[in-house]
Amino acid sequence: MLWPDGEVHWLKANGRVFRDANGTAVRMIGVNYDITGRKLAEQHLKRWADTFENVAFRFVIGAPDNTLLGSMNPAFARMHGYSVNELTGMPIADVFAPECRNELANQILKVNEKGHHAWESRHIRKDGTTFPVLIDAVAVKDSEGKTLYRIVSVQDITERKQVEEDLRESEQRYNTLFRKSNIPVAIMKLPEVVIADVNEAAEKLTGFSRDELLGKTSAELGIISQTSRSETISGFRDQGAITDKVMQIRTKEGKERYITITTNPVEIQGQPFAYTSILDITDVHLSEIRERNRSRILQMLTEKYTLNEILHEIQVSIEEEAPDSICTILLVDK
Repeated sequence: MLWPDGEVHWLKANGRVFRDANGTAVRMIGVNYDITGRKLAEQHLKRWADTFENVAFRFVIGAPDNTLLGSMNPAFARMHGYSVNELTGMPIADVFAPECRNELANQILKVNEKGHHAWESRHIRKDGTTFPVLIDAVAVKDSEGKTLYRIVSVQDITERKQVEEDLRESEQRYNTLFRKSNIPVAIMKLPEVVIADVNEAAEKLTGFSRDELLGKTSAELGIISQTSRSETISGFRDQGAITDKVMQIRTKEGKERYITITTNPVEIQGQPFAYTSILDITDVHLSEIRERNRSRILQMLTEKYTLNEILHEIQVSIEEEAPDSICTILLVDK
């Protein structure tokens, strides 16, 4: 019925018809009841019932002191390979894998005590196959805190577990490739630009162990100068990357090496890092120096240079080619 204010109301009518001696209706007495609130509540409950029956999420409702499966939706039953009728009234433990049944009483106790509790477990299907699940349970309580019933949702997490396993295997493969690669690699934490990780080849190149390198800067360890570090960081920030930059480093033993570095920004678990691959070019660099020095000395021999000047150039060349040594040439007049 439409009310004057435009709202629709539901009415329930009860009436009685009065008839004369000939059976003709002469009057009627009736009472109308406004049942709009009840109808709305019924519609609301109907929507929840439809949701419970048809939703893809798996739900089951159980009494607080009952160890049997109570009301459940079809999705919960299908997940276990049963019909609702088959599964209703079965012991709760029967849907848990045998190895997980001992923990069930303790988990239910946590639900009743905390009001809400979630945990991972394994369930078993009618055909005996097991699968991983995430269980989320809520204890519905009265005003005095007494548990009336539990609402439990169960999610099959087989796919998520497979993704996690694939990710672990991928990380293991990466770690193996990273650790055992013949190319020295260092990972720097940004923005501090401190060493976050290195592989075995980087340890071998620098002479420092991984534990000695982690959390330090290359300048702190004396591998490069502070000036060189500042210039490199400035170039990385300006250009966003570094490609084949030639640098001179000093190992833990004090030996000088020549390297090129290529650095690119990477993100690891949402945090910024810099991935640096290193190429030891010491032998190539020294070969270039030797070739340049030989050409210079040969040129001096063909021009008007004194013997002392030529010998001095040879001495400088030897010390440049072997930076860890000191060359002294003694002339003996016979």
